[in-house]
Amino acid sequence: MHPTWADKHPVFGSLRDFQPLTLLRVSETEEEEVWDYMVRTWHYLGYQQMIGQRIKYLVLFQDRPMAAISFNRASFHIRARDAWLGWGEEGRQKLLAHVVNNNRFL
Repeated sequence: MHPTWADKHPVFGSLRDFQPLTLLRVSETEEEEVWDYMVRTWHYLGYQQMIGQRIKYLVLFQDRPMAAISFNRASFHIRARDAWLGWGEEGRQKLLAHVVNNNRFL
């Protein structure tokens, strides 16, 4: 683990004070343990092993993790989403693979 990744001191300021931010894909890497720790420790839903396809990212500022975010496959049927998008069964089957679900943001 990178030394700055163990820094747990709070940060203060606005988003403009923390630029540039870097998005680092950590799925299936050593750094995935950092994502798991952050979510298990500080996310209100905690962390359980995710089912299905997913991708995890850390948001870094000067090599320090500032956020953890992950996406997984979209839910197969969500009536409100499908209605809002104007999807019938055929459209949903054709386009669902292009939709992701944000399942954690810390």
